[in-house]
Amino acid sequence: MLEAILQYRGGDNLHSDNEVLRLFIGIKLSDKVRETLGNLKDELNEKLAGVRWVPIENLHITLKFLGNCEQGKVEAVAAVLDPLRKYLPCPVEIGGLGGFPSSGSAKIIWVGVDDPGDIIEEIYRSCEKGCGRLGFKKERRKYHPHVTIGRCRGRPVRLPWAGVKEGEEKIPLTVGGVTLFRSKLERTGAIYSVIHEVTV
Repeated sequence: MLEAILQYRGGDNLHSDNEVLRLFIGIKLSDKVRETLGNLKDELNEKLAGVRWVPIENLHITLKFLGNCEQGKVEAVAAVLDPLRKYLPCPVEIGGLGGFPSSGSAKIIWVGVDDPGDIIEEIYRSCEKGCGRLGFKKERRKYHPHVTIGRCRGRPVRLPWAGVKEGEEKIPLTVGGVTLFRSKLERTGAIYSVIHEVTV
């Protein structure tokens, strides 16, 4: 069993193969990207009401949300990540404001990920294929790499701008790893911890 599975932030220990974990696969961001997105959130918070902003330490590029997974299956899920090392490192750019389902009526607020070599797309497809073999539900929507920065508590919001704001530039990021995260829901919000990670 993977050593990283045995202990989580806050001292959680896993004792049973039947314990259920909430998992997702994602890409970590650099400190510079987090700081920039934190400043963006502060700016948007002054313009938009009713948005629950993602804490800066939780910001990431999502590849696949797995949902509930029994601990006995975690090692097989972690093994899906190992072949992804061949795609690393890869350059992307972070920037451009958008929303789902649209910037004019956004329930989810995100910042885009420019993937010029379509490497993130390849990583995503590999995750989908590997997780599909383990019985996880296939995502039917087209993959759109992004960083979720906020979610509306109630009614959708109209974003003050869409795309890259005038005078701003996208932030370069070298993707050097892919991570299997646990998301533990607490009253204060989700706490993420690393289960397995492949790096350059």
